[in-house]
Amino acid sequence: EAAARSVTDSWAQADALTQVAEALAHAGHHQQAEATARSISVSSFQVNALIRVAETLAYAGHHQQAGAVAMQAEATVRSSNDPVWQANTLARVAGALAHAGQVQQAEALARSITDPYAQAAALAKVAGALAHGGRYQQAGATARSINEPGAQADALAQVAEALASAGQHQQAGATAIQAEAAARSVIDPGLRAGALARVAHALAHAGQYQQAQATARSITDPDVQENAM
Repeated sequence: EAAARSVTDSWAQADALTQVAEALAHAGHHQQAEATARSISVSSFQVNALIRVAETLAYAGHHQQAGAVAMQAEATVRSSNDPVWQANTLARVAGALAHAGQVQQAEALARSITDPYAQAAALAKVAGALAHGGRYQQAGATARSINEPGAQADALAQVAEALASAGQHQQAGATAIQAEAAARSVIDPGLRAGALARVAHALAHAGQYQQAQATARSITDPDVQENAM
């Protein structure tokens, strides 16, 4: 940390301190990680560091502290005058809150985002967190409420994989098929190929191997198809 603070360029110092904060969080020095993140003078780097620390805390099971750190990040993001950065970063904050177990707050934050694509990405993160937390019905409902088909396909694929991991293969297969329908409605061919590859993986995870192969073969981009197979 001392070496990072000795860097004279403010942006380079902010980047170095972000890495220090994340490393401290991974090492279990949570309080010091949080303090280091908060000390970063460049707001965009500070927010990024706070989100990373919050995510690390959540994965380590420190949900209350993770939620508090994520809320600090949200407060800083809300003060930004850059609407695009604000929307995309709020989506990340929503994901961090969801992984911290503050799902209701995460979903409310996601739905407050006015940019439709950022909102969809945020809701997909919330649905994934709900699914991995065993709240499959709520996760599916959140996923199906997403209006952007690519994000909906990703969210449903996450739900399907969580269901399959829990041994609920029939429901997982049905959810993965819903994900495929959403993926096929993506207009952009490149994005559609990526969405279908994601669905093919979910179908295979759910034990629907024949359907997974058929979905992978239907991808028109040869490189994406090869990876999906």
